[in-house]
Amino acid sequence: MWFRPAWPRDYPVEYYEENKQYDPTTVFYYDMYGPYHQLILSQLAQGHKIIYDAKNEHYVNPDKHWILDAFRNHPGQGMFVISGHTPQSIPGVKVVATPYWYWILDQQKFLNYHYDSYAQAPTHQNKFFMQMSLSRPDRDNLWKQVQPILPMGLYSYKSQGVHLPNDVNPDQVHDWQRYMNWDWINSCSITLVIESNLDDHDITGFSVTQNDNKFICEKTYKPIAYGHAFLLASTRGNLAHVREQGFETFPELWDESYDDLPDYQQRVDAIVTIIKNFDHGSLNNPVVQQKIAHNRQRFFDTELAARLLRETVVEPVIAFVNE
Repeated sequence: MWFRPAWPRDYPVEYYEENKQYDPTTVFYYDMYGPYHQLILSQLAQGHKIIYDAKNEHYVNPDKHWILDAFRNHPGQGMFVISGHTPQSIPGVKVVATPYWYWILDQQKFLNYHYDSYAQAPTHQNKFFMQMSLSRPDRDNLWKQVQPILPMGLYSYKSQGVHLPNDVNPDQVHDWQRYMNWDWINSCSITLVIESNLDDHDITGFSVTQNDNKFICEKTYKPIAYGHAFLLASTRGNLAHVREQGFETFPELWDESYDDLPDYQQRVDAIVTIIKNFDHGSLNNPVVQQKIAHNRQRFFDTELAARLLRETVVEPVIAFVNE
């Protein structure tokens, strides 16, 4: 389990053995990407508790809905662990939701890439930096909308055959989605984040959390970690979600009301206008620099991340096991 390093050392955990007879009080943990899911129904029928770790899946794949149904049919025996804002109230089903899932995991990954020691040397050759990989309808629409400002930026859309200079081969780099070339960052003044979801009305899967459109992942944490002011193309209201996590956004640089517009294409149009009018000299505002420094310090606060992991995941899971 991904939170194993924070699990109490004296609390027994073992790997499943197919031919072993397990005590009725045994609680089984299943990883969304792991094996043996076919055993869940029989274990529930035998009275075992089941923890299903849906990890970063803010919306769970529809083909896993049977797990939710099984938990409902065995009240008190099933728990979801998931990245999300606030648990839904589902009769008979426990939900542990942490909005800090990506922050907790990506902190260590970014430390491995030495983001914490990166010292900016900006050249301001480009107004903005933008990365996209997989093609989706909402991203394809965004791609069309940002065409007028592309000459001002450094960008990629891998599914469209557009790559960054001197990029890495994903097959040869571990966690390539977290990789960053400092030449890219130094050449750009700000970052335009393209989050996982843009269209509030075109999201697949089912949810066991509330505030479902509030979702940020490594895409948003990257500029926070390497020290850029950022614009956020995402579902509605995610700038407020960033602030809820204690990070700063940048109304000193531009009008952030774009994040509250009801349609994602309206939000993108507003962002395009902001970038057209942006002057990198505004980054010299001392308040802006203080916010950038605050964001980096908060993101790399290992004691804080450990506390968030303990309070929002480990302790609720232990409480469920001990009930």
